[in-house]
Amino acid sequence: MLWPRVLLPVAVLPGLFAGLFAGLFAGRAEATVMIPLDLRTLTQRAELVVAGRVSSTTSAWTADHSSIYTDVTIHVDRVLAGGATEGQDVVVRREGGTVDGIGMKVYGAASLSKDEDVVVFLEQRGGHRWVVGMAQGKLSLYKDQRGIRRILRDLSEVSFTRPATVTEKTLSTAPTTKKPASSIATLDELSAEIARLTARRP
Repeated sequence: MLWPRVLLPVAVLPGLFAGLFAGLFAGRAEATVMIPLDLRTLTQRAELVVAGRVSSTTSAWTADHSSIYTDVTIHVDRVLAGGATEGQDVVVRREGGTVDGIGMKVYGAASLSKDEDVVVFLEQRGGHRWVVGMAQGKLSLYKDQRGIRRILRDLSEVSFTRPATVTEKTLSTAPTTKKPASSIATLDELSAEIARLTARRP
């Protein structure tokens, strides 16, 4: 997969930096092209699905100094699938980050910010846990006015090779309490659907 990326010094004037990146992010040309993954596929590929809060992030260069990655620690408060336990810290590696004033942006990578509440679908690759399908396998969590934990998926930096086939319930991409019957909008609904899918595994 080809990841569009930007590698730039971040020690510039904040206004100039913001304006530059606003321009970079505005066009769909700055997007990673992916095959769409439905919830069934995300669940099948994941060895672990957890909800939790990002407690820390640490960025570093790769061994050949060609790219930057970030190791993200998530404190698990709910296990939706796999062998983790509540209260466990899970380390997830993602593409991009900032080291010594140099920032690398990978379009379509799963954005994981400190103190953010998230759900992540994780797979093992090269001895590390990565988010399945980059941004497709990461959901943000927020509470509505009634205290219900709701999910939200951001695919603004992703373009797809083809339209998604509607074979599964879809994941919410807008913060709303009103939803189509086929849409999964809450953490409890997501947990129930993942439990149904994992129960059907051979």
